[in-house]
Amino acid sequence: MDEVINFFTDTATLAIFDCSLLSHRLNDDCDWWSGSFENIEEVKKGDVSLISLGADGEYKVRVTDEKLSGEERDYAKMVAVPLGLRVISGKVFIGKGECLPGEGLNCEESDIHEGEGKHILIDNGLYQLHIYLIDWFDSPKYWNSDYKTTDNTPSDFVVLLSKREGDFKELKKEPRLVSDDEEFLFDSSTRVVGPIEGMQLETKVWKNKSGLTLKECGPLDYKPYFDDYTNVQWKDRVTIRVIEVDHDEQKMRCELVSKNNL
Repeated sequence: MDEVINFFTDTATLAIFDCSLLSHRLNDDCDWWSGSFENIEEVKKGDVSLISLGADGEYKVRVTDEKLSGEERDYAKMVAVPLGLRVISGKVFIGKGECLPGEGLNCEESDIHEGEGKHILIDNGLYQLHIYLIDWFDSPKYWNSDYKTTDNTPSDFVVLLSKREGDFKELKKEPRLVSDDEEFLFDSSTRVVGPIEGMQLETKVWKNKSGLTLKECGPLDYKPYFDDYTNVQWKDRVTIRVIEVDHDEQKMRCELVSKNNL
């Protein structure tokens, strides 16, 4: 199994469930699942997985029954407490929490719109889920010269599925994937974080009491600077090339590539 799903959530929630297992919720209030997820009976029993992502937004999640890829291991920042899943219909929905059944609305494939999630085929049975946060955003590998991330980024989250035997271990706290920790989960010789020499970035020319300066940009928002500002003016949009990086001070010495004011 190897599925990639893109979705947008206004409730900062990833939901993984078998629709047939939640038919009894069809006529409940639409917010029956709001609150602390560890107190929801279906989550406590290990039948349904709900997890807080920390913020609303657009996300990409990969679902697999194998293991993390090398890039995913490099940037894995957090893994949630093991969650559960019970499958009785041969398929599960993976996507935004707002698609949970309620108010007479179900979550069949015909009810799902683009950007909400996806149904995937999976054998009936009991599963354990390990969900990883992949913090790839600050790696220069996934940036281009326009101060944007590239299209080949890893997934934001990876769900590892494995068969479960026996009872589900009841949750003691709400499952969340939010991390301010600077440490990654695994040692790596290939992980790169922050800007690197040679990369090109786009930024703006600002002005302060000391004169002209450059707006922070790129992975980890390091502070760029020129040795000579005579070729730029306040409010210019510029493309710069990194020629030297000070990771301790989070600064980068740069040279002007072009002005992009048109």
